[in-house]
Formats: sequence, C-alpha cells, structure tokens
Amino acid sequence: MSGNLTTAVLMATAAADDGGSAAALPWEGGIVLDRALAQVGGFGLADVRVITRPEFEAALRESAERAGATLHVCDNPGEDLAEIAEIASSADGGLVLAVADLIVHRSALEGLLVNPSIVTGVLATGIGSGGVFGFRGRNQRGRLVSAASAYHSLAGAKMTCLGVLKVSGAENDALVETARELAEIMSGPLPGGWEREFESKQEQWRLALGRLALKAERWAAREALDAAGRSSEELPPLEPEEYTRRRRELALSLPPQQDLDFRLRTAAIREDVVSLILVGLIRRSVHMGAIYVRGFFWSRALSRSAIDRAALAYEEADEEKVLLKSAVKGSDGFFTTFFVSTWSRYLARWAARIGLTPNQVTVVSLCVGIAAAAAFATGERTGYVIGAVVLYLAFVLDCVDGQLARYTRSFSKFGAYLDSIFDRSKEYIAFAGLGIGAGSAEVWVLAAAALTLQVMRHSFDFSFGATDRQSIAETEQPPVTQAPDAGLAHTRMKARGTLEPRLGALEERPPSEAELREAAEDADDDGDEEERTLLQRILGGWRLLNRIPGLIWVKKMAAFPIGERFAVICVTVAFFDPRTSFIVLLSWGGFALLYTSAGRALRTLIRLRAAR
Repeated sequence: MSGNLTTAVLMATAAADDGGSAAALPWEGGIVLDRALAQVGGFGLADVRVITRPEFEAALRESAERAGATLHVCDNPGEDLAEIAEIASSADGGLVLAVADLIVHRSALEGLLVNPSIVTGVLATGIGSGGVFGFRGRNQRGRLVSAASAYHSLAGAKMTCLGVLKVSGAENDALVETARELAEIMSGPLPGGWEREFESKQEQWRLALGRLALKAERWAAREALDAAGRSSEELPPLEPEEYTRRRRELALSLPPQQDLDFRLRTAAIREDVVSLILVGLIRRSVHMGAIYVRGFFWSRALSRSAIDRAALAYEEADEEKVLLKSAVKGSDGFFTTFFVSTWSRYLARWAARIGLTPNQVTVVSLCVGIAAAAAFATGERTGYVIGAVVLYLAFVLDCVDGQLARYTRSFSKFGAYLDSIFDRSKEYIAFAGLGIGAGSAEVWVLAAAALTLQVMRHSFDFSFGATDRQSIAETEQPPVTQAPDAGLAHTRMKARGTLEPRLGALEERPPSEAELREAAEDADDDGDEEERTLLQRILGGWRLLNRIPGLIWVKKMAAFPIGERFAVICVTVAFFDPRTSFIVLLSWGGFALLYTSAGRALRTLIRLRAAR
C-alpha cells in the first residue's frame, strides 16, 4: 500500500432528504456506508473509523460494528477535526480521509491508494464533470497548489476534488497540526471573510442552477415547436439583459427537485471537513498530488431519488471496460494514440491474463529493440524493412508495460525508473544500428548529432521540470484563515482600488468575475504590467487555438514526442535509408527544441513578471 496507509476515516456527517444520514441510504441490499466500509477494508487498512452525528448513530452503528470499524460521535465540524487530529496522532502510518456517502468504482480508489507516485493526494475529476457543487482545485506540474472549501476560493481552477484524501505517514505531523488548527478556528467565531465566501458560493451555485434551468426551459420550448411541426428557429434568441434577468428569476425559484438538492448540498458542504483539511495541508506547503477518476463512475447522492438514479447509472457502467480504456494515458501523442493504443490495450489485457508483469514486458521491449537495431545493422533493404517493423513492435511493447501497470494497478517506482531508462536505451541503440548499417562516416556524424540533440532535449526537459517544480514548492502560501488563495487575493487587491469608487466597500460582497477581470485590466497601467498582459494574451491566444478541431494534435506532434520519433525512424528507414532518417530526426528535433524552448521562456517571463 502506497504511503504505508494503515487507517481510514469515513465522514458520515451529511444529511439526506429524510432527515437521516446520507450514508444510511439504501444500496444493494444494505446501506451506502456498508459499501464504503467494504471498499476501504478491501485495501487491507487495519484501523477503520467512522465519524458521524448523534442523530445518525443508531442508523450506522450496526454497519460499523459488523465491519469492525470504530464509530465516533461528534456534534459539529470543530469536534470532527479534533477527533481526526487525535486519530492521526496515534496512527502507525498514513491515513485515508473520505466522505462516507461517495459512491465510486473501486478501481478509481485503487488508482489513488496503491499508486506510489501519489504519496499524498486526492481523487479528482475534470472541472467540466465535477458538478455545480464540486470544490475546485488547481494543479501545476502534477502538484495541487490550491483548493477550495466551503470557506475558501481559488483562481484558475482546473479540476474538482471528490472528497477522498490520502495522507502519507510522513505527513502525519502536518495533518495533526492542520486538523488542530482548523478545529480551533471552527470552534470559535469564523475568520473575517469566511462567511462572506460561503454566501458568495451559495449565490454562484444558485445562478449555476438557474442557468441549467434556463437551458432546460429553452430546450423544452424548441421541442414544443418541433412537436407542432414548426421550426425551432422561430424561438427568438435571448438578449444578454433578458438572459441575465431570466436566469436570476429561475435561480430564485428553482424547481422542487433542484431546490431540494441545493439545500441538501449546502448543508453537506457546511459539514465537509475533508476539503478543509485539504486546503489546510496545501496552505502548509504539503506536496499534494491528484489522480483523476477519468471514466469511472462516481456520485454523491443525498436523497432517495438521487440514490435511485445513481444505482441505475452504476448498474449500466462497465468498470472493466473503463479500466481497460483508462489504462491508456490521456496525454499520449498523435502516433501513440491513433497507431498504437488503439490495439495495445488489448495486448496489455492479454498479458495480464497470462500473468506477465509490467517489468517483464519492459525487459522484452528492450530485447525486441535490440533485435531491431541488429536488423538495421545488416545494411540491407530487407534488414531495414524488418528492423522497422520490429522497432514498431518494440515501441508497442513499451506502451504495453505502462498500460499493463495501470490495468492491473501494479505500480512501482522501480518499474517507472526501468521504463524511462530502457526507453532511452532503445532509441540510442537504434541510432547505433542505423550507423553500423550505413557504414559511412557521414551517417555516423549525423547519428552523433542526432544523439547529442536528443540528449540535450532530455536534459532540458528534466532541468526545466525540476526547476519548475522547485519554484512551485517554494511559492509562499497564504494562511488558512485567508479565504481566497494567493492568486485570487492579488486580483481582489487590484479590484479594491478600481472598484471601490463605483461599488463601495468590497467587504459588503465579493466582486463578480466580470468586475474582477475589468479591475485587473484597469490596474495594468504601467509598462511592466502592460508587457505582462501582452505576454499573457499571447499565451492565452495560443491555448485558445486548441479549440480548433485537430490543432491540438498538430501542437503535440510539433513537440516531437517519443512516438513520433520512433515512427520517423520506422518509416524513413523502411522506404529510404539511415541518412534520410537522421536528417528528418535532426530537422524535426531541432524545430521541436526551438518550439518547446520558446513556450517555456514565455511562461517563465509571465511568472517572473507576476511575482513582482
């Protein structure tokens, strides 16, 4: 178990629509808590605790006792946090903190709990699939640098945290200190701005629900026109003012089901201490990673109707199919995505069924790569063609080892190290085979140049990544008593000077997103700020191009990842000769070096300007 996890703490504090515990809602012949206890028990955690409210104790005690879990009864979130601090202080290893009413595929939890690359981290999903009430987060270089709670907000959200937090044993002291600090805060008057932040969130959630209701209203109007045999184009578009007015009207008079969901979610969010601890740990500069659920099922149902819908959706979800699909990295390049992973995932599943391990596949991949180099070294057309086919198979196996590890959840740091070393080795051995096969001084010079260029690119990649991660780690975090994160606080400080003459004191309400954007633009009145804004617009415009269909793949190919490099070798040597291979590798690789270096320089300049 990654992070030496020994203890699980399940928070069964959210109320359902019947006034009971959401964790006591029925599920598959038992209750939701039974499912959560079975899942954490399946990971071999020796110590399982359940924290709940006095009014929920009777409904949950039998399930807790049957699973051998200890039930803790607390009156409020302050007591919850104090209890978590006590549990963590006596734990022998790491902890898992989770909301007990989260229904999620076991494979998604497994991806977080057994993955050694995530020593301390959260279960997350994309911001678009996180729902209206999800707590957002922002990650950089694989590290969660900001997160939201009922009383905290952030700028530049990129993900939604799902209420499952893994804390390694090495961070137990930080967890204890964080929980105790938050317990003290929650036991007294809340810091200034916390209640305003929560009220602002409620307004945002209502407006979001109002927007959904308006969308449904417009869709129903179109369907009515279609049913009457009339064109949907007869429905007039809403002007901005009318759109805003109607959205607010619907937000204030939500349909019964949405209004119930709003009230249940708002009450549950008040009780959510997992998100508070997450914010507290990040504010203490604890390195926090994230694993995405991707296509796995997840839901947090707080009513009978919601639990029925979740049960139906869960029944229709194919966990095995999603597991196989999620074995493929979402960040792969064009060649790997469309010419390898379309079928290599099935090879990974076959390898799992016959008992192969990822490290064994890695070693086989290297041996196949050596065989390809040997075929290149013959210097004959037949050898070039055979070598190209064999090298392609070597790259396929190189993808299979990682897919097998993700499919079987057999992660290891040694396996990741072995894979990275053997990747480089296959590429360089192929260069040697091509040089030997060509048998000319010119090709050997080209081979040496290609090797030098690729080593430079690798060193630049690792150096920039390490420097970037160090810079992120050294960024000062605000105290947990501050509601907005550093980025949002900076924006609001700018907004204060430009908005106060028009809106009065900002303490009365947080400014809207449009007001913040306008204020930030008004504040950019000196040369450095104008330059920084220009750089940001250039980078923002470049990212907006990703919306053009297919362009994201062109941009990925421009960076010349390993899949494209192996494809170039295979195609050029099979149809031409080693000299052509190295010329293409040098030309494309040189362009990729300039392309990636320009992007990194631009991002670095923006960060340096922003830090002033």
